Amino acid sequence: MKELQNYIDGYGFGISVKELATKAYRHLRSLGYDTCIVNDRYVEVEGTTYLLSKSRKNGRWIAKAF
Repeated sequence: MKELQNYIDGYGFGISVKELATKAYRHLRSLGYDTCIVNDRYVEVEGTTYLLSKSRKNGRWIAKAF
């Protein structure tokens, strides 16, 4: 999901995954998406669950759908 990836690109590695998931949840909710947080580290958007993980190779957070 492009909106989620664009939003988390604005954060560095100093934020915890729990904080980032909460901020992403609130942002997507404000855009009108049906979203929830699963186990403090996954964001579910419109029925698709995304794992938020640090990618040191790319130097940014990555949202992976699974």
